[in-house]
Amino acid sequence: MDIQQLCAVLQGCLSANQEERKAAEALLKQHELSKGHVPNLLRVAGEPTVNISVRQVASISFKQVAKKYWESEKENAPMLAADDKQLVRDNLLEAIIRSGPSIICAVGSPVHYQPAACAHISQQP
Repeated sequence: MDIQQLCAVLQGCLSANQEERKAAEALLKQHELSKGHVPNLLRVAGEPTVNISVRQVASISFKQVAKKYWESEKENAPMLAADDKQLVRDNLLEAIIRSGPSIICAVGSPVHYQPAACAHISQQP
């Protein structure tokens, strides 16, 4: 799924139409382990030209997928591709810098930001 398609799906997650919203959420779930999906979520979350609501959905999806598939305690459990993990590592700081406070807390949580740090950031001008 390319960035434009991803943005459309993320926008669908905000739909008031329950069927459309559920279809968009199912499509996101279907692509959780697709190569490039997690780095693309990070790109959308950190892109200031994208609608803030779409960025928030992207950041929440990023957080959930990263938390679920970054590491696994079970042998042979599904995990993110090593290339995707490296892309996230390479781009996480820039995404955090470019994001507003509401995005930082969700994007940063997989790297163990504390809630107190998010509260401090949200008080910054």
